[in-house]
Amino acid sequence: DKVDVYDLPPSLAGHIALVKAIVVANTDLARVVRLCDDARLLSPGTLVEETALRLAIEATITQGDQAKFEAIALRYFRRFPRSPFLSAVVRPVANAISEGGYSERPDGARWVHAVVKYLYPNKLLMFYSALAEAGLRSSRLATAIHAARMAQKYARKGSVDEAWALAHEGSALVIGSDRKFGLARLAAAQSIGGNAAVQELIDDGR
Repeated sequence: DKVDVYDLPPSLAGHIALVKAIVVANTDLARVVRLCDDARLLSPGTLVEETALRLAIEATITQGDQAKFEAIALRYFRRFPRSPFLSAVVRPVANAISEGGYSERPDGARWVHAVVKYLYPNKLLMFYSALAEAGLRSSRLATAIHAARMAQKYARKGSVDEAWALAHEGSALVIGSDRKFGLARLAAAQSIGGNAAVQELIDDGR
């Protein structure tokens, strides 16, 4: 705790800043974010920077620091869109987007667009699928419907991914103001078939 990371050799400083952030991750969120900033500054373009960004995203979501969350999340998606660890970031970011109603405000929708423009189609499918689920769970029906339709755009026709997206769209529509069309979307998902989770969602939606 008493180590000043800026007194350490460059090859070590970023690692130590990240370790310090991890140690206090459950006790001092503001300090976590500051230490993650140090780690990113000291080890740019490395796994240290990526891990620091992921840790900072979680901390800023818990803090409710919207401005910092947006800046950190945007940096992560811009710098690491092909990371094998992207899935660990997508879900908490999708939850934050849904709970914050980003997709239902013009400024929020612009920020979401700025984030997703760095993703490849397969990653866009993962992102919008997670956002559709988050929207449905948090009763952000407009978010769920839009995200589910975007997920269908990137899903392979006749795939479980398409059925999953159709089921989320249908469920949100049934809960909302268009039950007839929602049931039609659920029937379309049923015709494709899928795993147990998709079938459960279809059954619940009906």
